Amino acid sequence: AAGFFGGGFIVFDTNTGNELVAKKHRRECIGDIKFSPSGRWLAVGSHDNFVDVYDASRNFKRVGVCKGHSSYITHLDWSEDSRYLQT
Repeated sequence: AAGFFGGGFIVFDTNTGNELVAKKHRRECIGDIKFSPSGRWLAVGSHDNFVDVYDASRNFKRVGVCKGHSSYITHLDWSEDSRYLQT
């Protein structure tokens, strides 16, 4: 997966290199993007202070938005069991 300056991101199939999905829910730079250890969730942190969470098992449907950050999202990490996300 790769994030873009304009707030979008793209996910590629690692076997074929083909695009799986491209989405854009933000206007500012994507600061970090990470799959959960289970591979089910994708967290996308942006410079407009939000983290969007997508379900990879449902064609990357956005299933949550983490709000309330006071600054850019520059780093994020999943817990080992994929249940918690920290920024």
